[in-house]
Amino acid sequence: MTSDKLYAKIQKGDYEEKSPYPQYGEVAKGNITASADREMKNIWREERHTLKLQFKKDLRRYMETGRKKFGNKRWENIWNYVWELGHSAGYDEILGCAIDLAELL
Repeated sequence: MTSDKLYAKIQKGDYEEKSPYPQYGEVAKGNITASADREMKNIWREERHTLKLQFKKDLRRYMETGRKKFGNKRWENIWNYVWELGHSAGYDEILGCAIDLAELL
């Protein structure tokens, strides 16, 4: 996988949650029940987790393209580093950090 393909997937929204996240105060307003609120949040969190794992897998595929394969421990260190640097700005920033790091590997 190339960085351009990965960036295109980010821009297309392939790693964005499609499930709605309940708005704050909907339970208090009586619009939904507390159990429905919890269920919606759990579905959203599960989808977010699944999409994050898919991004992590795709990023690893990009990072290993043209290089020797990383061991799991080394990959986890790389992932944790680029995640910590870029996650607050989004997946495109994580990819940017990974591209910068790839030049050093």
